[in-house]
Amino acid sequence: MNKRATKKAKSVKTKMARKAPARSVQERKAYGKPTKKPTKSASVTRRGAPDVIEKRKIARLLNDAFGGTRIDGRSARRRERLTKALSESTSLKPIMIMRYTAELLDLGVPFSDIKKMRTAKALPDTLEIQSLLERFHAAHNMRPECYRMIGFPARLTKGIRRRWLQSSAVAQGRTDGG
Repeated sequence: MNKRATKKAKSVKTKMARKAPARSVQERKAYGKPTKKPTKSASVTRRGAPDVIEKRKIARLLNDAFGGTRIDGRSARRRERLTKALSESTSLKPIMIMRYTAELLDLGVPFSDIKKMRTAKALPDTLEIQSLLERFHAAHNMRPECYRMIGFPARLTKGIRRRWLQSSAVAQGRTDGG
């Protein structure tokens, strides 16, 4: 035999010697080799069982009833981002100021806190400004507080508020009367 053939024969023998025959669990225990520990599955923990899921839902409802509402992390980060943009940015266009204000109001931030973030230059109370506000409101239907954030007079936004409340009640399926 040549050198190459003997090396190949030796490597095959050593590979075969390393590979132990498959044994059953009882044989492994008899030889003292550790067996694989059983892992916890969904059936063992019962986390996905319908009754356990229902218990968690009820517990969350109870916590919300007594502890108030809790904002999830995503909404909290969004609120932080909007708050920072409103208070620090000087180059926001009026439409973006109103959009950010509307989103913050939807997230539950009080308007008094939003007002402290940014001061607006008051617009004159003229018929031209009033018609601009009505046209804009007809197109966008934003909350009246949003208009106050860019300087529209409070007197003009009161009429808008009534119309906005009526339109939001109709959109939610509520109507006044019988």
